[in-house]
Amino acid sequence: MALDLNVAPHVGGWIIKASDDPKPRRINDNDISYLNELVRSQSGVSREAALEALGKALAGWIVQRAKGEKPSMLSEPDFSVLLDFLPPADLSMTVPETVPEPVAVEMTVVGPENARETVPPARVSAPELTYPPQMDMALFHLRHGV
Repeated sequence: MALDLNVAPHVGGWIIKASDDPKPRRINDNDISYLNELVRSQSGVSREAALEALGKALAGWIVQRAKGEKPSMLSEPDFSVLLDFLPPADLSMTVPETVPEPVAVEMTVVGPENARETVPPARVSAPELTYPPQMDMALFHLRHGV
């Protein structure tokens, strides 16, 4: 299953100058697709290795993130924000290698004379998803479409 990433809301207003560009230009759909694929390819890789890979792949990119802001090279904080678009690795589902055999349980029929009030079994709820603090800005952008 391919990860559905969309870094466009985060990088949409950027003016970039890649190492092979003759002059600065507004980021385009090809650049955004490249960033999506680049980030997606870091899934399952350690964070340090992913940061290093993004650093090598985006070396030479100069970015102006907002109007009036001074252009600068992409750095580790920029790469961290991009990596925050990946889902946390600990949320992956794993299938156990062995499935336990069913166990026979003796059942007794309860008549009205010895009927007891039964307590329904406790319901198990899904664990609450928590995100690392560095994802706050990325989650804000995703939730509000900014």
